[in-house]
Amino acid sequence: MAKTGHKLGILAIDIVENFVQSKLGEKFVKDLRAPTDRQIAITEAMQATADLLWTKWTDKRLWNAAFNHLPKNKELVQELKEAIKAFYEHPSDTHFAEVMKTILQEHEEFTQEIIQKSIDEYIAILTREIALNDDAFREKVTALAALDSGDSLKSIAGLLANQKLPVPMPIYT
Repeated sequence: MAKTGHKLGILAIDIVENFVQSKLGEKFVKDLRAPTDRQIAITEAMQATADLLWTKWTDKRLWNAAFNHLPKNKELVQELKEAIKAFYEHPSDTHFAEVMKTILQEHEEFTQEIIQKSIDEYIAILTREIALNDDAFREKVTALAALDSGDSLKSIAGLLANQKLPVPMPIYT
């Protein structure tokens, strides 16, 4: 019964979207859906990330600290929500990592090295998972990767330009 109701709800939304699209245009519907689609993409990606890290991290205390326990400082919950939204809009934003670090530092059994490594791994997997679920985020990550690649190529070119070429040895036969 619940599945039938869910399917009817989706059908009703599709009918309304089709009507609105015919009157106000496809862009209007896309803009109207964007916040919901973003929330769904983030939620699905965070769940997939948690599932992947459950199997990857051997220390389940770390997983519980990151995914199961609310922070002692309750204000961090709202800050985490805002940081995730900011990360979605700007994947290079570091506030999300900073909030996660603050949350994990509440657990004194983890070293700074373990905390940093786990945050780096978490963000790398989360980035990949959101990119798989959301075209707009994927475009942002691709643009950042292209910019980073360009910077790397410039650095390599600078290093190569400063190197002396070896003098070829004459070959006598």
